[in-house]
Amino acid sequence: MEFRDSGALPASGHFRITSSSNFPTAAGLASSASGFAALAGAAAGELGIPRSPELLSDIARAGSGSASRSVFPGFVGFPRGGESSSCIYGQDHWPEMRCIIVRVSDGAKDISSRKAMEESRKTSPYYSAWLEDSQTLYEQAVSAVERRDLSSLGPLIRQSYLRMFSTMFSAADPIIYWQPGSLQILQLSRELRSGAFRCTKPWMQVPR
Repeated sequence: MEFRDSGALPASGHFRITSSSNFPTAAGLASSASGFAALAGAAAGELGIPRSPELLSDIARAGSGSASRSVFPGFVGFPRGGESSSCIYGQDHWPEMRCIIVRVSDGAKDISSRKAMEESRKTSPYYSAWLEDSQTLYEQAVSAVERRDLSSLGPLIRQSYLRMFSTMFSAADPIIYWQPGSLQILQLSRELRSGAFRCTKPWMQVPR
């Protein structure tokens, strides 16, 4: 691989990369984010450059926008138009907060996230409106995290992903990542909310 002086990583030359991951690749779980964040750390270490999170975020941004967030712990913000991310609240800010990841397919996506976003940008009539709306949701979400208010944060997360997928649905060649299991999970979540279900334990055992 060839790399050149980008400002953030003041060096140039060639090197060979060998990497492995125990995380599903191209499955919609941001595997590229962890990969590029690790690569940024390895490159900076090899070149003897201080590996501060701020610098690594700037370097990782060249490979993936999500990767710029992956070098920080806690709650991380990636501002619109930014070149790097920053830690908004540390990992001890909301210790009881948990995320559940459900894999609905073992296969890779038919189209990469990068290409999907580019196609949506070029052909979806709703793309610009989605970007404007996303900024508002982001600011509201940061406020909800500050207050540790899950009842406010949850609907904002739901609005964010539904509007993103709706934008991709409306591309000239519709981009549809959802699987039948995706809709089942959405419906189950709605049923749990309608029953005022709340997970108050720091963990829960799900039978297999």
